Amino acid sequence: MIPVVFSTEHNFVMQTGVCIYSLLANATVSKYDIYVLISRDVSNDDKALLDKQVERFPGHNISFIEIGDVFSNSYEVRDISTATYSRLLIPWLLPQFDIVIYSDVDIIFKIDLSLIPMDRISDYLVEGVPALGLRSKAGRKHIESLGIDPMTYINAGFIVLNCKRLRDENYKEKFLKEAGKKYLYQDQDIINLTCRGNILLMDIGFNVTPKFYEIYNLPSLLHPDNSSYKNKLKWIASRDCIIHYAGQKPWNTFTYAWREWWNAFSNSIFYDPEMELKVSGKIIRPSYSWLRILSFIKQKLFR
Repeated sequence: MIPVVFSTEHNFVMQTGVCIYSLLANATVSKYDIYVLISRDVSNDDKALLDKQVERFPGHNISFIEIGDVFSNSYEVRDISTATYSRLLIPWLLPQFDIVIYSDVDIIFKIDLSLIPMDRISDYLVEGVPALGLRSKAGRKHIESLGIDPMTYINAGFIVLNCKRLRDENYKEKFLKEAGKKYLYQDQDIINLTCRGNILLMDIGFNVTPKFYEIYNLPSLLHPDNSSYKNKLKWIASRDCIIHYAGQKPWNTFTYAWREWWNAFSNSIFYDPEMELKVSGKIIRPSYSWLRILSFIKQKLFR
């Protein structure tokens, strides 16, 4: 069985359930040991709902691990809670596994995870997809300020962890030390910084973020003479992949690949027609305010 870890809190239980639904619905050959790292506000009712979703797909398991207050004093920025830091403890929370897959919950799976290339992970600490969203001038400047090559900086929303090596080389102490510092991209910066030089890059199709779609929609502008690049983008766009809604969320607004999330939502046990009507209304008749405009500008500058 393949161990897959998620992290959630009460306000994201629905999104976690939809993400898990997409994982299991596309499990053509794999069986999964699912572990959900939970904050203290996750109730027994919340866990029962996630249990029920997994029960719809026999042969898979789900377990819950309460994190507690380990990262309660860690840096919180851009409305991303400190729960995100919990992925740093996975190798020690699950000592029975040598290799573990971690995924954010704002993700939709369209593949079986047996397709993830893990044959070379033993030579590295972490495996992930380059962070296209930070290829802007501001993003590159931030990454370079950490002493990291922007071309090797990965998005930590979907990664493979070499837990054995991380334990053997005592990375827990390094992670906890850095968690107390104010990094713009929180634990993602920490993973890239502490594991620098020991990160294996995966194909972009295993973590397709909105930035990919932006590049795909403007290939002639960004790469006017690179037809091979344009063909690769078309190939990735047309095949099954892992979609990561980094930035705008489809359960709040209209965004890239919105249909993939709503298809999974409507087939999960979490489907709520009232929510669908509410979100549809927001999309059809958006209301603007200075706060929303500032939030939009902030996302464009810092995502």
